[in-house]
Amino acid sequence: MTQARESVRHWRRRLQSAAVLRGVLAGAGAGLLVTAIARLATPASAAPLVLGAVAALAVAAGTWWRTAAFALSTQRAALWLEERAPTLRYALVTAANDDVAPAAQRSLEQVLRGSTWEAPARAALWRSLAGPALFAAVGATAIAVVPADGSIGRAGSPTSTTGAATASVDPLGAVAVSLRPPGYTGLAPQQLESPALLRAYPGSVITLQGAGDSTTTQVTLDDRQLPVRASGDRWTSALSSASARALLRVQRVGGDARLIALEPLVDSAPRVTLHAPARDSILRTPKGTFALSADIHDDLGLARASFDYIISSGEGERFTFRSGSLGALAAGTQRDGALRAALSLDALGLQPGDVLHLRAVARDRNTISGPGIGSSDTRTLRVARTDEYDSVAVEQAPPAEADKSVISQRMLINLTEALVKRAARASRADVVAESRRIGRDQARLRKQVSDIIFSRLGDDADGEHFHGDGHGHAENDSLGSGPLTPEQLLKAAERATQISGAPTDFEHDETPVVAINRPMLEAYNAMWDAGRALDGGEPRKAIPPMYVALAAIQRARSAERLYLRGTPPRVVVDLARVRLTGKDKGTPGARTPRLATDAARRPLLERFARALDVLARDPGAGVDSLIVLRLAVAESRPAAASALEGAIGELRGSRDATASLLRARRALDDVVVASDSLAEWGSVR
Repeated sequence: MTQARESVRHWRRRLQSAAVLRGVLAGAGAGLLVTAIARLATPASAAPLVLGAVAALAVAAGTWWRTAAFALSTQRAALWLEERAPTLRYALVTAANDDVAPAAQRSLEQVLRGSTWEAPARAALWRSLAGPALFAAVGATAIAVVPADGSIGRAGSPTSTTGAATASVDPLGAVAVSLRPPGYTGLAPQQLESPALLRAYPGSVITLQGAGDSTTTQVTLDDRQLPVRASGDRWTSALSSASARALLRVQRVGGDARLIALEPLVDSAPRVTLHAPARDSILRTPKGTFALSADIHDDLGLARASFDYIISSGEGERFTFRSGSLGALAAGTQRDGALRAALSLDALGLQPGDVLHLRAVARDRNTISGPGIGSSDTRTLRVARTDEYDSVAVEQAPPAEADKSVISQRMLINLTEALVKRAARASRADVVAESRRIGRDQARLRKQVSDIIFSRLGDDADGEHFHGDGHGHAENDSLGSGPLTPEQLLKAAERATQISGAPTDFEHDETPVVAINRPMLEAYNAMWDAGRALDGGEPRKAIPPMYVALAAIQRARSAERLYLRGTPPRVVVDLARVRLTGKDKGTPGARTPRLATDAARRPLLERFARALDVLARDPGAGVDSLIVLRLAVAESRPAAASALEGAIGELRGSRDATASLLRARRALDDVVVASDSLAEWGSVR
């Protein structure tokens, strides 16, 4: 027997052994899992062991049969090895045959010795055992977790944590809760016993105490476990309340548990009401004294309050600001305060045009999340300028720049149309000369439009450079190369007004500058096109852009006269319908679809129904389920949370909670309840 055939037979035995081992591991895992599941369903009986044994035998036999290890021949084993080492090129399969010539056999042996084909095969064999081994480990873990009596299903259920403790475990008993609010609240500490709901300000220290061994007591806040230490023959645990709702769970290992819902209290900002001055005012002379009055209230206590003012002075592009405060209220523990002060205008040194902004500001004593700041409405006192006084003088003013542009543009359109009519009878030289003359007038008008744009953007009204001889711009002029886009002209305006590096008010579409200058920019570009056609002696091509420029100027006039309020909408009134005349066509109106049912309501109702079912079987577990449900709806449905809180208190006190549970059910369903306000019929007295 050659060495190649001996190696193949050796690997054949290995594959058969691996098939048997896979079957054993898979069968063991299946049997253990079935036994654990059966223990949960039928605890304290022999049925789980029988079912596990049957499942183990069936899975083991099926796995071994699926691998077909009983029919594994030498040739099939060689093919399996060739699949893991393709570099052999069927040398192993050929060498494993019995009818190979000796010379060929020696050549094949040399090929096999020069190739490392056993390492890939060995790795593949171990990989085939990884899955069944993992399955067997899962089964072993399951059988270790589930005890023989199947008690995990009852001890780990969240709806049965408050059931009776087993005989070998001490009951949890009452849980004493000590609540110490933060110092800034000024509230006294509280002592509570087994509360279902605990309201506390963020930063409060909560201490839990109870009888029993600390090593068998667990305290968890949501998913975080808190440390528990021994204090004599009692256990104790402390935590600090946060600003979010949480669920506190106190459990005796292997025994009962108790749930406490933590709800944060919000420290509201101070409420400030300014009584005097009662309204904004305009002063002719900044003299005299104003009485200032404000009332302040805070839910816990005030720290400081005062009247703050800001004075703005200046005009144009230069403003100065100065601020100050007066009438400060000293710190104390009072919750209500009256702020009074006198404001002397002479001491402030106000000048005509100055604006005084005044308000009352209060701060509370919150040192946990920062002091809450409350402020009143702002009152404005403005000193009038001398040019704002009443005057009957009427100064004549020339027409608006936009109106002059409209008149001039219409005149140029009339001249151009008249030239087009005469072009058929006049010579080409006369037509070109007249067209260029109109083009020079169009260039002058274009410069006026440019000056209007630049005068609205800044103090310098020198917009476009223009030569009086009508030959356009200089060669090095930035505006002489052709029509400018609105963005290019706006950038040139920015350079002309020396506003560099800062955003200007025409960068936003809602500003007054854009409302007027955008149409003027369109007119400016259209005039460029018209002037180019007129200079080329083609007056017919110049008429369309001239009309475009005229329409743009009209839009600029409309934007300017509407004071940026927008074009009023056209109101269409059906007179026949208003006067109740005409004929009814019998067309029914559109039906309004009904509101869809709230998708979040159904899960809450299902949780409430399950809690009632648990409440009938195990009152303690039912109360815990209601506590968890109340914590879930505290923010979205406060009415339901209030009803659930009352029901939990009544159930803890062994009182009838039917009315509170009905109110909670209606609040969760959020349906409209109709009630008859009329009294019943009775006899006349």
